[in-house]
Amino acid sequence: MEKKRYEEVAYVLDFLPQGKGGFGKNFIAEPMVQIIGEEFFTLLEATVKPNVEINLHERLYIGKEKRDKIDHILGELPTKS
Repeated sequence: MEKKRYEEVAYVLDFLPQGKGGFGKNFIAEPMVQIIGEEFFTLLEATVKPNVEINLHERLYIGKEKRDKIDHILGELPTKS
């Protein structure tokens, strides 16, 4: 069994200030980012803390300690194999 790998730092690929559109469980109405991890290139989605400025390609700390701009990690984005 492969040990779970966690990213500490990621880069902003897309910023969705109005959240993610859709219906049901896929609807997220809070600001979020789509990011790529620096070490393992993991594609992730995360919610943004209120009243913070996010820039495309910005380097963000996303580790388990106190985060400046990221509220919480929503999960990995699906990738094609």
